[in-house]
Amino acid sequence: MLAGHWQDFKVQNLSAEEARKLTLPWQALSVHSIEPAGFNAPELALPILKQHSGATLATVADGPDLLFALPTQNGFAYAKSWVTPLTASGTPHIAENLHAATITAFLSGQSKPFLFQAI
Repeated sequence: MLAGHWQDFKVQNLSAEEARKLTLPWQALSVHSIEPAGFNAPELALPILKQHSGATLATVADGPDLLFALPTQNGFAYAKSWVTPLTASGTPHIAENLHAATITAFLSGQSKPFLFQAI
């Protein structure tokens, strides 16, 4: 059951190893997200995350349900969605049913400004 309030969502920035544990929920989200964001599919993004220090997978979850997944890169003054030659769009996977609450939870959970390359 999905929570009615974004304050109940769990926001995390995961290492590649931690993100690997979410492969199945991430794949399910990528199929049912607002925008397919195929370049950020787990099978493409995980190997790249593993190779780059400072890159994380930003997630928002409601219990076992993954609502948001986006490879990110932390800079000194801000964080941003990660764009590479293989993940050119920088578009996050966002659950269709709670997109506004999910984005609110994600942005509220950041410790510094966040720059979306696409949304």
